[in-house]
Amino acid sequence: MSLTTEETELLKKIPQENMVVLLDEYQEYLSKYKYLRYVIAGIFVVIIGYNVFVAGKSFPLEKLQTIQYGLAFIMCIFIVALIVLGVVLFKSLRKLKRAVDENAHKFGLNKKFLRKAFHKLLKTSIGGPGLR
Repeated sequence: MSLTTEETELLKKIPQENMVVLLDEYQEYLSKYKYLRYVIAGIFVVIIGYNVFVAGKSFPLEKLQTIQYGLAFIMCIFIVALIVLGVVLFKSLRKLKRAVDENAHKFGLNKKFLRKAFHKLLKTSIGGPGLR
């Protein structure tokens, strides 16, 4: 997935200062995005840990309930973190998309085509999820 000449020409119409601001916002978004993977990995570790160490073994009822309540509490923490992180990431991505749209309006460019070109630029040069 590389940039076409049309997309490159379109991106060149945006001043370098504005492009640097957009790229910095995307770097900020990526720095938050990595925590999403940590939270999801934590959820899987708790589930696998329960299946390996607790499920299928015989425990006294009180001890089993204590273990289950503890794991339920840990899962609630992970789920709340996942929801909060999702909201933060959504707002950050929306802010970035709005900035791209403002640049398109400011310089008289096609909003959808600029978003697509900027998405390809981000995916090829920096990586991460892009703008979609």
